[in-house]
Amino acid sequence: MVTKKKVSDECKRKLSVSDINELSIFPINIDYGNICPNVESTKFITIKNPLNQCISIKLDIILEELKPTTIRNYIVQPKSTLEIPITIKITKVSNFQW
Repeated sequence: MVTKKKVSDECKRKLSVSDINELSIFPINIDYGNICPNVESTKFITIKNPLNQCISIKLDIILEELKPTTIRNYIVQPKSTLEIPITIKITKVSNFQW
């Protein structure tokens, strides 16, 4: 059984370069297509963790348009896959590129 302490201890360990290279994060780019002003649109990033330890993911969101993405910290369990929702909300008509 996985305890909170074990998860916490594992997630505190820094990943080696070779560990990081084993992780899969996709898609690399997110295309939200045409979005109407003041309407939220959500797409997902998938993270595959083939390692034998959990990993901690922290989203640092600096763009105002991505602020509706409310959950910013995730734990990806060993040998598992996690989908993270990324929500965008444009407040005015513009040519938004990121």
